[in-house]
Amino acid sequence: MIAQTYEQSSKTEDSYSTSGELEFFKPLINGWLGKIEASKRHREPWKRQADECMNFYSLSKKLSDLLNSGSPVMHGINKAPKFQMVINKAFELVAQIGPSLFFNSPDRKVEPKRLKDLPPTLFGDVENDPNAQQLFQAYQMEQMQEDSVCQARATLMESWLNYTPREMPGGGLEKHAQRAITEALVKGRGVLWAEPYQKAASDKMLTGLFYDSVDNLFLDPDATKLEDVRWIAQRCVEHYRDVEERFGLPRNSLKGKASLESMWAEGEKDRSEEAAMYQANGTGKDLVLYYKVYSKSGLGVEFVGGDQGVLNRLDQVVGKYGYLAVCPSCPYPLNAPTRRLRDGATDEEVRDMFEWPIPLWADDAWPCEILDFYEKPNSIWPIPPLAPAMGELKFMSIMMSHLCNRIWMSSRSFIAVAKSAMSEVESIIKRGDDLSVMPISDVHGGVEKMVSFLKQPEVNMDAFAILEKVSELFERRTGLSDLVYGMSATQSRSAQDAATKGQAISVRPEYMQRQVERWMGEASRKEAFCTRWFVDANDVVPLIGRVGAAMWSELIDTQDVDVVIREMEYTIAAGSSQRRNKELEMANVNQALQFFFPEFSKHADATTDTSALNTLIQRWGETAQIDMSDLEIGPRMPPPPPEQEGPSPEEIQFQMEQEKHQLEMQTAAQEHQMKMAESQVKMAEMQARLQSQQTGEQIRAQSEQMKISEMQAKMQSQQSTDAMKLQSEQMKLKGE
Repeated sequence: MIAQTYEQSSKTEDSYSTSGELEFFKPLINGWLGKIEASKRHREPWKRQADECMNFYSLSKKLSDLLNSGSPVMHGINKAPKFQMVINKAFELVAQIGPSLFFNSPDRKVEPKRLKDLPPTLFGDVENDPNAQQLFQAYQMEQMQEDSVCQARATLMESWLNYTPREMPGGGLEKHAQRAITEALVKGRGVLWAEPYQKAASDKMLTGLFYDSVDNLFLDPDATKLEDVRWIAQRCVEHYRDVEERFGLPRNSLKGKASLESMWAEGEKDRSEEAAMYQANGTGKDLVLYYKVYSKSGLGVEFVGGDQGVLNRLDQVVGKYGYLAVCPSCPYPLNAPTRRLRDGATDEEVRDMFEWPIPLWADDAWPCEILDFYEKPNSIWPIPPLAPAMGELKFMSIMMSHLCNRIWMSSRSFIAVAKSAMSEVESIIKRGDDLSVMPISDVHGGVEKMVSFLKQPEVNMDAFAILEKVSELFERRTGLSDLVYGMSATQSRSAQDAATKGQAISVRPEYMQRQVERWMGEASRKEAFCTRWFVDANDVVPLIGRVGAAMWSELIDTQDVDVVIREMEYTIAAGSSQRRNKELEMANVNQALQFFFPEFSKHADATTDTSALNTLIQRWGETAQIDMSDLEIGPRMPPPPPEQEGPSPEEIQFQMEQEKHQLEMQTAAQEHQMKMAESQVKMAEMQARLQSQQTGEQIRAQSEQMKISEMQAKMQSQQSTDAMKLQSEQMKLKGE
């Protein structure tokens, strides 16, 4: 373990810091400070150009300062004119081209990467072989399911990446990107750093891309291309308490190691003698200068002195990718103080100390994204867009200053007056009244002999011609021609001529726009990596709710980094970073209306669907900034069939045949109906006869029944009479 190696080294090492910490890190710190100093010397030619361009942009120097700068263009010019004009073409470059590069926050797009579908022939005879058909269907179902999961993951990440730009402090991503683009236009390079952060009084983790000046970026001086860089460093200056909090150091442990003084401390100074001594000892300084070093070649211990036993063991534990926070006034890395090793840190804990804050090395990337418009061959530092025209710009500034001075000198009036007439003429000339009467003594002779105006030489017009030619050369180098300003020295004689000029003038801005969109796309990819590493489901609940957070946990949090980063494509929607041209957009929409509106109207006539028309109307309203929601069109009723002017002979013959056929059909139908009616009449007669016969039989049956009933009644009556007679006879017999 490193802690054991440290303890063994501390028994034999006599070099301790004033705070009692073993200084075995000191050679490593000095080695990295030396590498950073070498990088500073390596970038010095670019830095001189960049600073000179920035001086012209911000007007931080006068013409006299430029004359004394030692530039070869200024050789032999050591005296500044009375008027010192600096033509600020650098500001015009930023003001004209800058807004076309980035005006609004970009619309980030996240799309899953996928290969083309496998052809069915790879699975066999899909049409005739059931096994091959089943295998192909299983493949299709698997692909559909995988596509659905990938699309859901991309949608979640896209929602987050379009949310964070508005939440970033300091004006959001729009402001940070504009600062970086401005620096890229002036100095040649702009930088954004991907970082996680938390807002005050909030436990939610957010991510963002933050601007930092390219002056604070140091690169490996041995590389000739950016992709060959093995280490980078970022210069940081912060209050010592903020640094202590960032790296978890004890309070006030860096108070005596601050090397710079803030304006805050300057305002709080006590002017007493005791306070002056306090400031002179350096204890009054409150800003700590340190460098964040990101290395892809280990900790760099092979070429430094010191205890190689501890350092070599440390290099083995950390591995190829290391991170150090190096402070010139501190004998140990801020991210790995020796007291932690003394307390018995394990190899895993030491590895965590020196691990990149955002392990972007896994994606073969650095924590910053660089914007360069023009690369310099065999160099890791770019060419500032203004640098090729710096000679012309200096000449124009000097020439214009001298011309203004010459014109001012030529505009002065000198009057020569004879000394003998001085007392008579001077007061009247100085008073300057119109129609002043000037009495002249005869002894002086004529007026022309006493008073005359001295005429100075006029300015040579060749100077303006030369100035115009140099200005033309400057415009060709920078692209700031008259067309950029909406002006033209000559009138276009045809629409083709105007279109050709428009295409030529847009080549450079369109190239820069593509560079900016590529840069923002790669930066978004790094923010997505940062999101995967630091943002969990609880952080996204305010954005996508608890159900979406559960999906986030399943599709992003628990997934491998390769799935989230390498299987997704991060881009910027085309044109979303450009300044909107209202007039051009309105002209394009009106032109689209002329073409699409009739087609969409035909579609609505045939299908009653007016959604396309409503979308077109809404797009026109958005461009014109007019609310068109109350003018939406409802479903369209199908139109009646169009009326024809007159049938053709063929159509007439066909119509007659149709009518004849219809007449025959109608006649046949009528005959059929008549036959059916006759049949129905016959059937009715037969039914009537049958019914009559049935009625007669019923009457005869009823008559017979009545006869039978009468016979029965007679028989019953006879039986009753006989019974009564019999009973009477019996009673008579009993009486006797």
